Amino acid sequence: MFRPHPLLVEKGEYCQTRCVKTTGNVTVDHLSKYLALRTALEQRQQQEAGEPGGPGGGASDAGGPDGGGGEGTGAGGGDGPEEPALPSLEGVSEKQYTIYIAPRGGAFTTLNGLLTLEHVNEKFWKVSRPLELCYALTKDPK
Repeated sequence: MFRPHPLLVEKGEYCQTRCVKTTGNVTVDHLSKYLALRTALEQRQQQEAGEPGGPGGGASDAGGPDGGGGEGTGAGGGDGPEEPALPSLEGVSEKQYTIYIAPRGGAFTTLNGLLTLEHVNEKFWKVSRPLELCYALTKDPK
């Protein structure tokens, strides 16, 4: 389970809960980049559909992290007004989100991006139920 951090995610920010099924050899950085990419793709889809780009809008992980849809603007003449440019996915980085775990009631621990989920499970979780992680935007994503 992948939830927004209850203390660090502010109103108006992206704040969806996601159920992600993956292998134990995935790193925390992989999950962070996946979240950043999904967020960017969903904002892009909202812009394409003409919807306002608000937080928490209709998420589905069915398309996978690389999404579908083309990058082109159509194959025809330029009769109509030019549409605004869609956001690029090139700036998406694993540094955009910080991932946390709360193994004991409320004590959040920041996870190192190089840890695999198997190591996180062994070191922090230690219970036989699905891993529950939290995320928040990184304050200084450098």
